[in-house]
Amino acid sequence: MKRLLNIRVLCIALCACAMLAGMLIAGCAGSGSTPADTQKSDSDEVLVSAPVEEIDYASGIHHAELVFEGYESSPLSIEVYSHSAPVTAEKFCRLVDSGFYNGKPVFWILNEMYLRVGTTQQDNDFLITGEYEESEVKNSNSLKRGVIAMNRAADGQQSDASSLIIFMSDLSFLDGKYAGFAKIVENYEVIEEIAKRTTAADGELRIIVDDNGRIIDEAQYPHIKTIAMID
Repeated sequence: MKRLLNIRVLCIALCACAMLAGMLIAGCAGSGSTPADTQKSDSDEVLVSAPVEEIDYASGIHHAELVFEGYESSPLSIEVYSHSAPVTAEKFCRLVDSGFYNGKPVFWILNEMYLRVGTTQQDNDFLITGEYEESEVKNSNSLKRGVIAMNRAADGQQSDASSLIIFMSDLSFLDGKYAGFAKIVENYEVIEEIAKRTTAADGELRIIVDDNGRIIDEAQYPHIKTIAMID
């Protein structure tokens, strides 16, 4: 019995030593250096995500890229002139950021003059007072080849931001009647190709646009694939 008691005491002592050793090891690990893959020196900086600043689209010059379906290899580069048409430019940029124009069609073509792209019917949720003289706001963006303007709303004193006019020639005699706010500065020839394609007759000699330039067959509508703000 005495021998058995001594064995039990020895076992308890060994367990106590093991626990003490474990505590000492843990203490050293906590107060010493960390493994190599988690070491941080005093000079290491903690990276904190900075809040994303909203772009000021109401001033300066901004840039967008527009891609038409079927012309993916030739994206249109667009300059947006917020310094001369701040209200119109900002509305356009915000709608672009929201994805509003993606999938919208070219729905009206007046050959060698202009084409319209966007929503075929006026959407009263997107009316603004654009910058043109008939709405008593000056605008220095002359309506010439490659310039983009907002379509006029039915009331005549507002712009309909749901659709755009892209001018195909010098129509500066219309200055003061539409809010020009941007210009295609690269790959404008895509507009000319679209105009040629949509005004030609199909295999059954049916004309795609009527006498007023409105596209008849919706299946033939060229669409915007994507449009995005670059800055």
